[in-house]
Amino acid sequence: MSDKEKIDWKSNGVRIIPGDSLDQNTPQTPGMTRAAAINYARVGAQKIWAGTVRIEPNARTGPHHHGTLESVIYVVRGRARMRWGEHLEYTAEAGPGDFIYIPALRAASGNKRFGARAAGMRGSA
Repeated sequence: MSDKEKIDWKSNGVRIIPGDSLDQNTPQTPGMTRAAAINYARVGAQKIWAGTVRIEPNARTGPHHHGTLESVIYVVRGRARMRWGEHLEYTAEAGPGDFIYIPALRAASGNKRFGARAAGMRGSA
């Protein structure tokens, strides 16, 4: 690697995002409160979004997709019912201690949708 190709590790290395500095300037849904820790605007992330989501009992996101971002959800307490597929025909339920993986939407499957129904799922307190 030449001197011109060296990485500026101070600016492009590990980032710590304090839990009390999350950004709520992100799309919100009635019954849900999102706060971003990791996204493009905050750290330049291009393929992942990370943050917190508090979901009130029985809140619903409605059909949506996460675009080109992969998402991981960790359930702290309560239950989350996920629905996905062309007609939201697939379902799975997650509970405390479970991780939910939501793949990035691929261009070849442009109209696949994901939806979620929370049954008392809440973010960390």
